[in-house]
Amino acid sequence: MQRKKILIIFSTIAAITIVLIITGLIFQQSSDEKLNGLTDIYDVSTDGTIVYVSYHEGQQHIKFHQENQEQKTIPISEDKIILDIAFSPDGTSFIYSMAYKELEEDLQTTVNQVNVNTLQEETLFQEGGLITEMEYDPKDGQVIFYLQANTFENYSPIARANPHDFDIYSFHQDSGDHHQYTNFSAYSMGSLKISASEDVAYMQMFNNMDTETAEEIFDSKQQIFSIPLDAPDEFQIVSDPEKVEDIYDFTMIEDEQKVIFQSVSNINEGETFQYELFLYDIETKEEIQLTNLKEYTARPIISADGKTVYFIVNKQFAQAYPDYRLYQMDINGDNVKEIIP
Repeated sequence: MQRKKILIIFSTIAAITIVLIITGLIFQQSSDEKLNGLTDIYDVSTDGTIVYVSYHEGQQHIKFHQENQEQKTIPISEDKIILDIAFSPDGTSFIYSMAYKELEEDLQTTVNQVNVNTLQEETLFQEGGLITEMEYDPKDGQVIFYLQANTFENYSPIARANPHDFDIYSFHQDSGDHHQYTNFSAYSMGSLKISASEDVAYMQMFNNMDTETAEEIFDSKQQIFSIPLDAPDEFQIVSDPEKVEDIYDFTMIEDEQKVIFQSVSNINEGETFQYELFLYDIETKEEIQLTNLKEYTARPIISADGKTVYFIVNKQFAQAYPDYRLYQMDINGDNVKEIIP
């Protein structure tokens, strides 16, 4: 009798699981079709041209924002998604990394280069992992640094699948060679920045490289690191080591002595988190809050002249569908305005 009850229970669980899987697949398909508007993927060239990724009925497109110029659009295959986009140092071309939507089934990234004027496109390389971020070396326009995740999985039964096992790599366009700099296999990495004066990479990651379990990672903090490319194991934390809140997206300014970063501003208020932009001086260790939009504010990029900060705002954070907008403001936080709805 007991065995029969157990069989009934497990049969019921299996039936419910199948229904949920089928419902999930149907929902995923319908939710993709509903996606419209900006994503949070964009970059700004030295002359102020903005290239960004947006959805139209579930399909991604690359678009340009140039004052007094005709809108340019590049459609992306419906079974692909763009992971990142980056201008070349001279602004004449940009690269983007692209993967299949079904990441669990096909973990492969293609990196393409596009001429801004002609829109002529070529494939630079393909890698069997996820290239989530790319950055040209400001000292050598032939070198592209990138973050590559070699797995896409969930480290916990209650967590959704995400890219993991990150390291820093480079691709040399003149020779076609790839080089791996780190052997961290890090749980996460983000906001890759390359120094304009030294062989150093900056990035955001957890402050405990020895974590082995999801619980240990949960207890660690995300901070900003400098990583010497010729001695990556000698990395250092450059953000405030005493800061309680996690640091997420960031960018370097003023000879790499200051950073603008994203963090939660209301962590102790018991409400939906509000993500704002902050300015931190590495030398004086002073921190000020730049934005006060009480939204989800992220992905800061500094203009070539150092006077303007571009950033993304999600007007529907923690809701079913995001509503991304592109904003800009002065470097001191004044004159905040929306530029691409």
